[in-house]
Amino acid sequence: MNNMLHWIKYLGLCFVVWVFGSTASFAQMNDYNVIEVCNKGDVLLEYAVFATKTDYWAGDRAEASAWYKIKPGKCENVNPGTYRGVSVGFRQKGRNGVWGNPVYNVRNTDRRMKGRFETNVMCLPGNKRFEETGSLGAVRSKILPPCKEGHHEFRMSFYIQPNDVFSKITLKPDKNDPMLPWPGEPVISQEQRLRNRSVSILDASCRDHYTLFDEDALQRLCTCPSRKIVENHQDVVYLIEFSISNGDEFHEAIKVVNKNNLEKYSMECLLEDD
Repeated sequence: MNNMLHWIKYLGLCFVVWVFGSTASFAQMNDYNVIEVCNKGDVLLEYAVFATKTDYWAGDRAEASAWYKIKPGKCENVNPGTYRGVSVGFRQKGRNGVWGNPVYNVRNTDRRMKGRFETNVMCLPGNKRFEETGSLGAVRSKILPPCKEGHHEFRMSFYIQPNDVFSKITLKPDKNDPMLPWPGEPVISQEQRLRNRSVSILDASCRDHYTLFDEDALQRLCTCPSRKIVENHQDVVYLIEFSISNGDEFHEAIKVVNKNNLEKYSMECLLEDD
């Protein structure tokens, strides 16, 4: 009888060890809710996240943050903490060197991003580091459209719930991928394009006169006065451009503008804040 009791206790202990060992081993698969995204393309990926989790004691929590990097050939965990669900969006440079916001359609994502715990669009600043953490409701109110001034609508690609399974997504970004310009900008009119072109011509001619390498100084001495001339003297801008195209230097070409105005513009530009 004693031997039987001994064997029963021994088998029971082995079962407990097996159960706890198996549970611990399974939990270790994804203890920190890792969501790995791999960049198999040849361009840098930057991304933003909206991460959420249910907390029965403190209430539902969330974090919205940007910008993080995934270099070509590298993989990164896009979960900024131990969150239980993460919406992810990306930006990258196109073939013209301009940042854009693509949307990657990925299989096996969890839902259509229209619920409380995910989003298909965030309001974000163009390039600045961004982070909001707190209750789910408070964070959502700050990142959902309509966007405040200086923030733009950024489209998310997918939503993932790790659920103790190691999630791994492979993307292959390309410079030719379809994407919206980032940050969102209003359409420039043909008139404004012509004015921008004129400012560039005057600015370049002015810079030829200096041997400075200080960009801030060149902005004040050339770019700013050129912009003011184009804005306020459209009637003579063509004459200035024609004179420059015929070889006259900037300071010779702008003599068709009243000298008092030129002095005023120069002083305003020198006193302008960064």
